[in-house]
Amino acid sequence: PQQGCLFADEHPYDELDISCLRRQIGVLPQDPLLFDGTVWENITYGMSEASTDQVVTAAEMALAHEFIQQLPQKYETLIGEHGVRLSGGQRQRIALARVLLRQPKLLILDEPTNHLDETAVQQLIENIMHRESAPTTLIISHDMALARQADQLYILSEGRLMASHPPAALAESLKHHE
Repeated sequence: PQQGCLFADEHPYDELDISCLRRQIGVLPQDPLLFDGTVWENITYGMSEASTDQVVTAAEMALAHEFIQQLPQKYETLIGEHGVRLSGGQRQRIALARVLLRQPKLLILDEPTNHLDETAVQQLIENIMHRESAPTTLIISHDMALARQADQLYILSEGRLMASHPPAALAESLKHHE
């Protein structure tokens, strides 16, 4: 910042162990990176000590377990470089399972519903945001149905904050910003 100070849980950032802080943040980019290997290797990347139960739970939360069970070798199926043997939605769900496996305290999702139908979106939101140990979740999206699920909305236009309000005011705000 040009002035002032940033804090995480009332601790100034310049006093924090940044690598420890980063381990508490999970990010699912719009185009997630997968590598040539198995489904298991892609989900457990950086978490090789994860148990089968932990991996399956993360895959279930990400709505990936069911389709993984249909793959030829299930979790041991090779997915090809960048996951070319999978659909866009399957790649996104595997990457989300990898993020959820880490149990982050802050979850950042960039257009997480691009490749999902409305039913899958609703189930995914239920799995992530409405569980007892749900992380704080920041969703970046153009999907207004998804935006209505939020506790707080921030509308950006051309890189500027145009509005901030609870989702109940969404329809009224959109009228003013069209």
